[in-house]
Amino acid sequence: MEKPVYYKIEQVADILGIPSRSVYDLIYQGHLKAVRVGPRRIRIPQEALLNLPPWEKRNNKSA
Repeated sequence: MEKPVYYKIEQVADILGIPSRSVYDLIYQGHLKAVRVGPRRIRIPQEALLNLPPWEKRNNKSA
């Protein structure tokens, strides 16, 4: 069984092509699942990125 993959906020922002603040907004709005792993650390499971609704998957880097 493989270990789950988790991403930092900055990594998710880079993958989605959005600012880090927008990743926090997606988490707080309930659109993106996140896990708190310490008092100041948040991680996003790879599964949450794969299950992100298509309208949230915007990659501005290709524009």
